[in-house]
Amino acid sequence: MTALARLRQNEQQRQTCLRLWRNMVERQIYITGAIGSQGTGEAFSSDYDVPNDAAYAEGCASIGLTMFARRMLEMQRDR
Repeated sequence: MTALARLRQNEQQRQTCLRLWRNMVERQIYITGAIGSQGTGEAFSSDYDVPNDAAYAEGCASIGLTMFARRMLEMQRDR
């Protein structure tokens, strides 16, 4: 979605990406930078649910976050 928002200069898609980004970095991320608190469905759960003993926090999710961060940065650079 970030790539499309950037290519199309679509402000609504850009705002959606920003909401997702803010939710991840403010409410879903571990202090180590890992994401993904639920192994079931490989998904986020409720805000601030980052259990230490049951963290899913797989490497693929962190790579995906890095790729998303790069695209977000590129989208901001165009502004």
